[in-house]
Amino acid sequence: MMSAAKPPSRILGSECFVGVFREYFDLGHVDLSSRLAEDLAMDSIMMVELLLFLEELAERPLPDQLLAEIKVVSDIFHYYQLFSSQNHSEA
Repeated sequence: MMSAAKPPSRILGSECFVGVFREYFDLGHVDLSSRLAEDLAMDSIMMVELLLFLEELAERPLPDQLLAEIKVVSDIFHYYQLFSSQNHSEA
């Protein structure tokens, strides 16, 4: 069962981020190279949930087109870092 992602007060490292991602989506083995469709069997509904997950972490709405650019967990981590650094620089 998915739980609400709480925006972290600091930017997570890759291992912590992967753990949060794995727990949020109730997945087994996940690493930065895991492919969303092929390795994690994420379907279109889970991809929409992924966008919501990123929006919670970014604390802002994100464009749906972003999903077309995300293929592996490292892509998600990249966007997480980008949005988190923007949030911290705006604070």
